[in-house]
Amino acid sequence: MRFWTILIGCLVLPNGWSQEPRGPSALEPKVPHVEREEKQFSFYPGGRLEVLAGVPGNIRIIGWAKGSIRMEAEKIVYYHPEEKARELIAKNPIRVRYTQTVATVRFPAPEQSDAAMEFNLTFYVPGDKTDVKVTMSRGDFAIESLNGWVESTITEGSLEARSMSGYFSGNTLKGDIY
Repeated sequence: MRFWTILIGCLVLPNGWSQEPRGPSALEPKVPHVEREEKQFSFYPGGRLEVLAGVPGNIRIIGWAKGSIRMEAEKIVYYHPEEKARELIAKNPIRVRYTQTVATVRFPAPEQSDAAMEFNLTFYVPGDKTDVKVTMSRGDFAIESLNGWVESTITEGSLEARSMSGYFSGNTLKGDIY
């Protein structure tokens, strides 16, 4: 009998004094803020695409049979109200410079340390011949169906390459290579 009294005391009493878990405050959004951006421009096969990514996120490059580059970007901001998230995205834009043979896409790391942002980009490039150079701080990089000179450097993230021809150099400090 004494055993059951102790067991019930151990199970019931601690729950009587426990506090309810803290739920999200009114200032913290329950879902992240997401913005999407698309850009397409003429680009000749044989050109070079360079991507310099300081914001964490995934980059995917797919070869296609058109003489243009199409960029689809998804910008995500976590743990900030909508107004603050829009302000952070406005302060940290994706900068695209291009001619018909050279394209550079840059989005450096945000100056604010509390910014929990992620940019996921997909590029469709001429698959016949496009040279690619990608430098990323954090995130996964995937490339497929492309002929060209490809160099990638990832500080933390995985690398995946499929259906490639030409020169390929991939380096990741923390991550897997497929």
